Amino acid sequence: MTTMTQIKKVIKPILEKHNDLAFQGGIVVLKPVHHLVRGIILDRTSDATRFSLRWGVIHSFRSSPVFSTGFGAELFPRMRWSWNNPNLSNDLIRALETEALPRLRNIQSLNDYVELARQNILHGWDQQYLRKMPVDIAMGDFDAARVICRDVISRYTPETFPGDAEDKAHFADLKKLCAMLASDDRKGMAAMLHAFEAETVKN
Repeated sequence: MTTMTQIKKVIKPILEKHNDLAFQGGIVVLKPVHHLVRGIILDRTSDATRFSLRWGVIHSFRSSPVFSTGFGAELFPRMRWSWNNPNLSNDLIRALETEALPRLRNIQSLNDYVELARQNILHGWDQQYLRKMPVDIAMGDFDAARVICRDVISRYTPETFPGDAEDKAHFADLKKLCAMLASDDRKGMAAMLHAFEAETVKN
């Protein structure tokens, strides 16, 4: 089974080589973190001797960001990512420097994030209501956010919204944003989004 000790050991050379990378919350994060969390994750697989490697991006407008819900891609071939691979460190550095980091460094704005989302989602970014709404607010597209509040978020309460406790807490935050949007409380919305970002950076 992939352990945190193994991960820290194998990523140490790439962290030492690139001063805009940090290891935070089990993720190799590209700094700075502003609106977006751009990162690389090494994850466990069903084979104890292997791990998966993927890069991805999430927006930071959520009280508890979940990196696995981000948009990105897995790095192949998987056969490279074995703890038994004697060239693992070199293979990892090469893959990150030639495949993952160039893509992540090119994603610098919310517009870049939305474009990545449109490329990654089979059924379209516009259908990803709960992810899209706070991004719409951050980008100043209040009309699009109001449509989501009216047509989707108004259907549920935090208690009736399907999902686990974390999902329900996130939905409750979206309800608050909708209430602020309805009263045109732009300062309140900005403060709430900034608070989410601050919590993301802290964690």
